Amino acid sequence: MTEKREENNNAGYKILFTALGLYAFLLLPTAALAEIKAGVFSPTRVILEGRKRSETVQLINRDAVTNTYKISMVLMEMDDQGSLVAINNPTPSQQAVKDMFRFSPRRATLAPGAYQNIRLMVRKPANLPTGEYRVHLRAAVLPSPPGTAPSPSEQQGNVHLNILVHISIPIIARHGQGSVSVIPQTCVLEKESKRLAVQLQRTGEYSAYFGLVAYVLGSDGTKQKIAQKLGVGYYPPATQRTFHLPLEQPERAYSLAGQRIFLEILNYENLNEPAKGPWEFVLN
Repeated sequence: MTEKREENNNAGYKILFTALGLYAFLLLPTAALAEIKAGVFSPTRVILEGRKRSETVQLINRDAVTNTYKISMVLMEMDDQGSLVAINNPTPSQQAVKDMFRFSPRRATLAPGAYQNIRLMVRKPANLPTGEYRVHLRAAVLPSPPGTAPSPSEQQGNVHLNILVHISIPIIARHGQGSVSVIPQTCVLEKESKRLAVQLQRTGEYSAYFGLVAYVLGSDGTKQKIAQKLGVGYYPPATQRTFHLPLEQPERAYSLAGQRIFLEILNYENLNEPAKGPWEFVLN
């Protein structure tokens, strides 16, 4: 089984397909690929803290056909490259985290445009240490029964693949008076890739959800944005991670060398909070 991962650190999509279908999958037109994303959660991130013990999210069918979804909770961890990786063999302490969370229902059949409310609950055990406890809510699109008509995306691409799609979002429970800090350590101009590579250090018990903006100063002192990465989740236990910010004007990849740039961090958990920074770097 070959796995293709589409990176999105907040709400994740994953597509699994058989090796025989790989080449045909890669030849699908853009419209067909868009239709493979057959569902979405709203909101795309849930935090349960203080006295809040429950929340409701919606699973919405954005496909043009009726889909049946299997709903589950999974454990995932973030590596130093920012990828979320499933924990298939959890330790007893990791399993205890998963056991804190409850949800219902576990399956839903939705017509195009329809939605299902999913009730989430957390039960914190006594003497729970201060920290952040996280699972991911997952909805997997179940394959159509044999003999059913192909979906519009299959008809358009004239291929029939055994595709399993799932989407996931983080469900976070915070306990006690924790904190988080994210600080840029380095910023490197990758000329060939036409992007900035920014290494961030995370400290504290909590995850961060933020936007990262890079800019230069014009001759009149005004900010001129050159790159950004928005809506990013950065989860424990990772403490060092490199983010890649594509340049908004790729043709400037070489002319930016030697220039001073500034980085700011936007707190997406509180958009009323002023941006943190700026941090100054000189590009290589």
